[in-house]
Formats: sequence, structure tokens, C-alpha cells
Amino acid sequence: MIKLTDLLKELDLRSGELEGSFVNDTSLYGGFFNSFDFENAELIYDLDPEQQETVFNSEADQSEVKGKVLSEVDNYQLLDPGIGMTLYMVNTLAKTWKEYIVGSVDVEVMENKPYKLKGGQIVLTYISKPYRGQGIGTLMYYMVLVHYRTLFSDEILYEGSRKVWLSKIYGIANFFGAQALDFYIPLTLEDAQDDNLVGSPAILSYVASINPSPEMIKLDNALGGLSLSKGEFGVYEYPEDTEAFLDAIVGLDDLLDVIELNELVSMFNANDQPNALVVRTSDAVCVVKKVGKKLRSTVI
Repeated sequence: MIKLTDLLKELDLRSGELEGSFVNDTSLYGGFFNSFDFENAELIYDLDPEQQETVFNSEADQSEVKGKVLSEVDNYQLLDPGIGMTLYMVNTLAKTWKEYIVGSVDVEVMENKPYKLKGGQIVLTYISKPYRGQGIGTLMYYMVLVHYRTLFSDEILYEGSRKVWLSKIYGIANFFGAQALDFYIPLTLEDAQDDNLVGSPAILSYVASINPSPEMIKLDNALGGLSLSKGEFGVYEYPEDTEAFLDAIVGLDDLLDVIELNELVSMFNANDQPNALVVRTSDAVCVVKKVGKKLRSTVI
């Protein structure tokens, strides 16, 4: 087997620089070699197209790739080269470098999220041409979710990415919702598909978690699958603390009366027969429901 570093030395090399983003397969392969510190990798772009193809179609020596395996599904691995935010998916059954290097995903590690929830936010993905149309992008999202345990969407979701979130990520997450202010609202699939709802300025991003925080689980359980897009519950803000809010609703026996409180500010309106209200006070989240003839509150 001819090592890639030896092959590069045999070709007519001149000095050059790697491109900053992956706009085609050539930049993907070159970025991979550079990220994993292959000798002379920075000169890939100075080869003519025929020489580049010679490199990319050469036999892949996987022992040359020194990276951490973050996630693995069958013969596919998600590798971290240890520098930057770009991770690479590879096919361990491949014979050539072109077959081995499947694609890349840029993931920003998120740590300053509500409830101290940590996870990864996918910023950009790229799948090489030989692997397109095979569901590899979906697999890549899944592998990122499995490793980081929680996945946040970018604030701008392209149509293709949104389809992955709704068709695949929704079904495997233990919590699926949206960030609004400093907490997470659980969403039904119909909610997540609603363009008007998701396009609201109050919605910051999708969130899917395999390991949601206790607060997320408690809120999800309290709402019990109610739909936000249908108005089965509404979301509101109250400027004072939870104690003041609970005092304000003492004596009220209808959710519509709670909505009429002067201090309550609507984020998402409930319909005229709501099942619950979610109220963000200055220090907590409260779920108010009518049980029998009385209102009952759950503090999250």
C-alpha cells in the first residue's frame, strides 16, 4: 500500500492554502487530510484535477487517521480530529479515500443554555456526492444527537434540515420542543410542523434531547401532549415572582380569568377553551390547569 503522504510527495506540488469552507468534494477531502494532520495536506489544492483524483482514489490506510470516534453505527463512524468544530463521517468498509470520507458536520458545543443543558448545535453539514440520496444526512444528525445527548437547531433552519428534524429526530428524542425565553416548551409533531408557530420571533430554536433535564420532563408530563398550535394551552409571562402570581389567582376558578390578569403578557395565545396555561414568572415556570371546579398549579 502506498501511503498518502508518499503519494503526495511524488506529485508536482507547489505551495498553497486550503479553502475555508467545504463547497465541493475536493475541499471536503482536502479539509479532512489537513484536519487529521496528513503531511503535505495543505498542498492538495495546488494539484491539477487529474492529480487530485489520483490522490482521492488511492487506497485508504485508515491507520493514518488519528481521531476520536464519537459515535458509530454499523460501518459508519463520526470522528473528531481534535481541532476546530468540524467533525467527519467515515465509512470503515471503504477501500479508497473517496469512499472513506463520507461528509462533514460543523457542531458548536452549547453550554450556556437554560437549565444548564449542554449539547451540540449543528451549524453546517456537507455530504460528498457519492453518498447523497442515501439518508446519510439523517444518520449524521442521529450520530451527533447520540454523542451530545441534546441537539439544538440553528436559528435559521433550511428546508432540508427541518425535514430531518421532523421526520427522524422527533421520533428518537425523549423530549422535543422549542426554546422560548429561558425555558423549553414541549411540542407535538403537529406543532413542530406549523410554519406560523415555528416562525414566531418567540421561538429561538428546536431542541431534541435524549437526556432532558428534570424541569423539561416535569413540564412535558404536566402538559400531557397538549398542542400549542391548536391553542390547547397558551404561554404567558408574569413580571413578578411565583408567589405573587399564585396569590393573584387565588379565588379564580377559570383559566380564562387567569388570562385576563392585567399583568399577564401573552407569548402564545390559548384558544377560548384552554386545557392549561404555562406562565413564566420571574423565578419559575408554572402550569395552571382546571381540575374539577378548582385551578391547580404546578411549579416547574
